[in-house]
Amino acid sequence: APIREAYWHGYWYEMVYFMSSLFLSTFKVNEYLECSLITGSTGRGFGSPLCDVNHLSIITTSSKMYANYFGFTEDEVFKALDTWSLLNRKEEVKEWYGGFTFGECNDSIYNPLSVVNFLNSGELKIYRIDPTLDHLVGKLLREIYYKDEINSLLEKEIISTELDEEIIFNPNESSLWSFLFAFGYLSMIDSYYKEDWTEIYRLKIPNQETLLLLKSML
Repeated sequence: APIREAYWHGYWYEMVYFMSSLFLSTFKVNEYLECSLITGSTGRGFGSPLCDVNHLSIITTSSKMYANYFGFTEDEVFKALDTWSLLNRKEEVKEWYGGFTFGECNDSIYNPLSVVNFLNSGELKIYRIDPTLDHLVGKLLREIYYKDEINSLLEKEIISTELDEEIIFNPNESSLWSFLFAFGYLSMIDSYYKEDWTEIYRLKIPNQETLLLLKSML
């Protein structure tokens, strides 16, 4: 969140410099630290807060390791619905809040925040609200507008594109789809290699909640 706020309010480079120094002293030259886990970060290239930290194992959206821990699995959601006597609504919940792919968990990961809120209220609506990120994504979509691709996504169709999973938090035209993928607005169906060994990802909007959220941004 601080990184997003910095980008949104125009002090990105100052924040990157501060965070780089903090991470360097905390994770690299700290003799009292044996191991650590950093979550919610993207990339470690030039311009990233992690650029001065090495010996990292990067777990991305397409990684198999820990794939079923990035959200609720379908079994966990259906068991919760059964406990709340809402099992008859499992298909609705799947359409609204499921559809995320991590590693080999294809279309079977659910947004935990939305599921918990649905269990409390019983209402199918948008619960996934992050004002700073949503404003940034909306601004990015309006400024870098790939009309055909975006219209296809909004019609629940699939687009094919290259991705950079080491993207740093500095969204621009060349990284639009990578940015949307990294922050859960797009989900991977599968990938394949072209003749030149470039990996192509097939992407879609994961569920009804995300679809309505993107439509409201546009």
